[in-house]
Formats: sequence, structure tokens, C-alpha cells
Amino acid sequence: CNLTCLSGFYGLNCSTPCHCLGAACDSVTGDCPFSQSGVVIAVVVVSLFILLCILCCCCCGNDKNDPKNR
Repeated sequence: CNLTCLSGFYGLNCSTPCHCLGAACDSVTGDCPFSQSGVVIAVVVVSLFILLCILCCCCCGNDKNDPKNR
């Protein structure tokens, strides 16, 4: 049909509820825009990158007596 399902439903006659954890799903397939596992992986990768940057700044090149660090 040409009607768009209400937010939170998809499928035939818009009768199937979405399971996208607060995000709207595709009104035809029910696919979520971001899967939960994808979000968890992204958060872990970004967190590890930030931790690596902090460790690099704290541990490397912080010798104030070194003439290269002026």
C-alpha cells in the first residue's frame, strides 16, 4: 500500500512492532538504523582510541627538561 506505518511498527498492515530500542525502524522490513551490537562496538573503539591518546600524551614527550619539547 502507499501508506507509511506509524513510528514503531512495520510490515503487513503495520501490525508488527519494531524492536530498535527507541529508534524508528524501516516501515517495510523492520530493520533498525543502527544495530545494538554496532553501537557497542563503536563505543568501545572510540573509548579505546581516547584512552590511547591520553596515555600517549601523559607518557610520551613530557620531559620538560628535554630541549626538543620547548
